[in-house]
Amino acid sequence: MDASVVGIYVERLGLKPAQLGALMADPDVDRPYRVATVERGACGLVGFADDGALLELSAPPGDEPLAVGDFVVLGAGGRVARVLERVSVLERGSAHREGEAQLIAANLDTVFIVAAFAETEKLERRTLRARRLDRFISAVKAGGATPVVVLNKVDVSLRGPEKVMELCRELSARLGGVEVTSVSAQRGDGLAGLEGWLAAGQTVAFVGASGVGKSSLINALSGEATQTVTSVRGKDDKGRHTTTRRQLVRLSSGALLVDTPGVREFAVLGADGVAGFEDIDELAEECRFSDCAHESEPGCAVRAAVERGELPEDRLASYHAISRDAARLGAKHDAMARHDAKVQGRRFGRMVREVKALKKR
Repeated sequence: MDASVVGIYVERLGLKPAQLGALMADPDVDRPYRVATVERGACGLVGFADDGALLELSAPPGDEPLAVGDFVVLGAGGRVARVLERVSVLERGSAHREGEAQLIAANLDTVFIVAAFAETEKLERRTLRARRLDRFISAVKAGGATPVVVLNKVDVSLRGPEKVMELCRELSARLGGVEVTSVSAQRGDGLAGLEGWLAAGQTVAFVGASGVGKSSLINALSGEATQTVTSVRGKDDKGRHTTTRRQLVRLSSGALLVDTPGVREFAVLGADGVAGFEDIDELAEECRFSDCAHESEPGCAVRAAVERGELPEDRLASYHAISRDAARLGAKHDAMARHDAKVQGRRFGRMVREVKALKKR
């Protein structure tokens, strides 16, 4: 890749140093492209020519699964030949096969987890439920991105400004120190506070349950200056203006936004433990037993912290619930992997027998 366009890729497409190093070490690679849309049979790509001109094209995917935000290298016939190593992923449990992961987006810096205030305290307790946020945070951290909780619709809350700030501080402490901020997409309150995560070259995504105003928030941040990074239609290479289910768009700040309107909740698939509970992990180092489950074991430092009031009991309960789900889904995934291996083995055996039978004729 021509060194003159390296800076453009970093500033305008969010290419990371590790990915850049891998590209520069491979003399056969002309240039990478970033995946802006993924549709059946084709993906929309964007890159830059040596003179800095924007390149947009549609390409058939290769054998590896793709996600919006991936960086890829093209091979013969303009087909995706290789996916560069991802610095982070956003994935959830598959809706079709429990225990399998579904890729949502890749190479994200920040994921905004959107919740919302409500007109009544009863409804607000449900919409701002910490245990739901724990699951989002765990999934985001497991994938390597930074979670930020955004409380939208502050304009409808019965709380005054000071009470809202107090709630944000309390919720941040309950969530293990994750940043919590309040905004109003309707009035524009607090949007300037998100600018630190929306610098040029940064890639962000928004997730949240339905009804929290995620789309309104994206529209408020986008404004009229939003640019769809690719507008190529896979079937006939013609431009279009309709929003695809997942797409990469450029904000006026230069940040890249992965628009994921279909993502609402995540099943945590942590095979190597549950992410997002670093406070509990740190306490666990002082437990008497290395395999302590933090339930009724003697010498449990985590339970002792709960009894001293240093760790919320609800946070430990959330940790246990997510851990149980992750273990169950992990076991399900292993069982499916064993089943798939057996099916492939039988197919291979059948093919060998058919070849031997043909040779005997």
